[in-house]
Amino acid sequence: MRGIYIADGSEGGGGGGGGAIYGIPCHADSILKIIPSTDPAEEDVVTTVSWDRSDPRAPPRDLKWKWHGGATSPVDNCFYAIPQAADYVMKLDPSNDDAVTFLGPPLPGRNLWYGGVGGPSGGGGEGLWQ
Repeated sequence: MRGIYIADGSEGGGGGGGGAIYGIPCHADSILKIIPSTDPAEEDVVTTVSWDRSDPRAPPRDLKWKWHGGATSPVDNCFYAIPQAADYVMKLDPSNDDAVTFLGPPLPGRNLWYGGVGGPSGGGGEGLWQ
């Protein structure tokens, strides 16, 4: 896991994630999802979120260093994971049943990016060169 994303759980303006915590995969082949309990008598829910493995833009299951951090867009409240060895940016949309899509042109190579930051309120994010 390389990076944590906490979905905004606020009513009306959030990403629809209900405050869920997402672990962005580095070596794993799925996203770790933790739903914290609001009741001290109940346990947190720990599960995973997967993606369509038949998507030609999806990384190979055994690829190491897939994504390294990322940024949340203030426009759509989605999380965009920055590729480190994967060829595409990964978009996680908690307001759409945790939909995962891969975006952009291919970005081949390894160790090109090292995380990201959110862009201005009207735009996307920026990847940081390693």
